[in-house]
Amino acid sequence: MLDQPVFSQYIDDTQSVDPLGTAPSVEALYRSIFPGINNAVEYIRVYSAICWMVRQIDIAAKKTRNPDIAAMSAAGLEKIQLLLTWYNITEEVGGLAGADRTWPQDNSRVTLNFESIPGTQTAKRLAVDPDYEVRDGGAHFLTAPQYRPSLVRGMRFLAEVPALPGTYRLTPAGEALADGYEEAIEHHERRDWLASVTQVTVRRDDMLQLGEMLDLREPSEGEIAAFVSQFYSEDGEGVTGAQWQNRWAGLTLALRAMEAEQPQAREAGWRGVPLDTVRFTMARGYSLAGTLLNLDEIEEVQGWWANLQLRQYLRLAMETLGRYVQFWIHDAVVNEHPRDIADCAQGLGARLEATLREECQDGTVGVLADQLLVLKGEHSTFFEASPYVKELRLEDMLTRLQAVCNFHPHTEEARLALREVYVALVYCAVEAENLLVNPYVEQEYANDRVPLTALRDVLAKYRDEAPATFLAHIVQFYVILLHFAVVQERTNDGRNRFFFILGDNGLERVTTKGEVGGVGLMQDRLYHAMLLLTQCGLVQRFDDNTYGLTKAGRKRLRGTERGAQAA
Repeated sequence: MLDQPVFSQYIDDTQSVDPLGTAPSVEALYRSIFPGINNAVEYIRVYSAICWMVRQIDIAAKKTRNPDIAAMSAAGLEKIQLLLTWYNITEEVGGLAGADRTWPQDNSRVTLNFESIPGTQTAKRLAVDPDYEVRDGGAHFLTAPQYRPSLVRGMRFLAEVPALPGTYRLTPAGEALADGYEEAIEHHERRDWLASVTQVTVRRDDMLQLGEMLDLREPSEGEIAAFVSQFYSEDGEGVTGAQWQNRWAGLTLALRAMEAEQPQAREAGWRGVPLDTVRFTMARGYSLAGTLLNLDEIEEVQGWWANLQLRQYLRLAMETLGRYVQFWIHDAVVNEHPRDIADCAQGLGARLEATLREECQDGTVGVLADQLLVLKGEHSTFFEASPYVKELRLEDMLTRLQAVCNFHPHTEEARLALREVYVALVYCAVEAENLLVNPYVEQEYANDRVPLTALRDVLAKYRDEAPATFLAHIVQFYVILLHFAVVQERTNDGRNRFFFILGDNGLERVTTKGEVGGVGLMQDRLYHAMLLLTQCGLVQRFDDNTYGLTKAGRKRLRGTERGAQAA
């Protein structure tokens, strides 16, 4: 028996960007389709300049008695990364790691290391405490969110030396890329200074004179050729990156979709093809004109991509419903209404029923499911039917949900959001059933929080029930209880990720989280794949933000088709 207070440690709050745990399956599909590409990679010269500097570090080490490899690597790699970012900032180039560093505002001499040119947060701490020990190098290209995974694993230009973390050696692919950069800069008067790992101070005016060596916008032909040989190999010879065949298939699918949509896009007044059109044509396997894409050698990856787009729609619907739960809890607390889990689930079901009744769309869940199937007609899936039946186009349905998913409570937008969530859930469940004909659409993954199999089962169970009952089940088991389960699994670091909890009087929001946050789609790697294809000269980006194949891109695409026929 306690005879004195026992105080527990305060649990820090932390924001969760995945309250229902649905991100891993989407991320896994992205990684599988575009291995070696993340949402940061954009410039070939970042790869080539870093590989070249690794070579210079190795050369310098061989010329030095008892070299400190770790120190030399840090000096050279920090130098080249800072110069790449600094120069390109002056040219207003976007997408740069470390762009928010405190760059010199005058022409004073500065040392090119992360401590002398710190990130914003470190600079603020140093302003308060000049003796603050800088441990964090800040944002730079050789980090996990930036180019490092692509350089080391995805395309394997570099191999990290296990005995000395932060040091690297070149692979044969990296040697070729370093050769391409060397060829591009070998006659520049400051080439030797750039290669030095001991000359690491510079003035702004001197840095600007290095522009031809640092400009990321136009890599040389040698750099492009070495990069393409790994990124999108023509014959697979010498490619060592993990799962490169998947990336080849994903890029080929994107280029074939772009080519198929070009005539219709031009008729619509575009110079090229909008990226969203490419994205959903990849998912359908058909152009908007109804032409079947050539899926030779890429049929499996096309199935993965279709699965990914459907799951993106489902995930947004679930997270929109999660916002609804939080607003419902807030209102119940303020108005002192019952707020057990069942109260919340039934309350949102009742709101949906009222909305559908106003629109004369009430009836059983099966009514909506059957309407969708009638629209599908003789086609096997909604994807296949959508070129001919606009009402079934996933991109249009997704756009409607995106328009209202970040609704304000007690508004017309909120009413529409609940309806769009219901439509999305039924649409995804029916299409999941349709996609059983496609062996490449995996219906359930390990640790899949809202698998397509479960969604199909819920639809089958509640098909003859009212939409309110169907939605109440989803809210209770796939939003509230799922959130509890996901967060409990992620509390090993002692941080509180709950958006809402079950308190003494029922559900209550974790008020320290502040206002209910917004939701949106996960970032799409297709955009960065397209940026790299543009740098490779295979795709052209037009001033209306559309894309088209270049002459080299069309030639390359013909090569993929000949290769498939030969196979």
